[in-house]
Amino acid sequence: MKAMNTDTILQEKSNVLIIGSEQDLQKFASFCAKQAISELSAAQPQTQPDEPEKPLTPREAEKFLGKTRQTFYKWRKKGLIKPHILGGRLYYFKSELLAAMK
Repeated sequence: MKAMNTDTILQEKSNVLIIGSEQDLQKFASFCAKQAISELSAAQPQTQPDEPEKPLTPREAEKFLGKTRQTFYKWRKKGLIKPHILGGRLYYFKSELLAAMK
């Protein structure tokens, strides 16, 4: 049996028998948990949790895309961009506008 450091143990793909005192095993378990958490947080993009997207008025959407009112109207008429209607007013979402442009 050979002695290994913690990095070698974590990188090892086979079964490993760890013998130690209760305190040493608790420290090792804590170390492993911290390593797993840091790897998971590094792998996931840091985004806001489900924050609702703010709707844009037609003028804000035109400005966002850098298009004229006439071009925006033609695109809407052709069905390239679809508005959301609430209270008789039109609204757009940035994510939907960007998806329509792709």
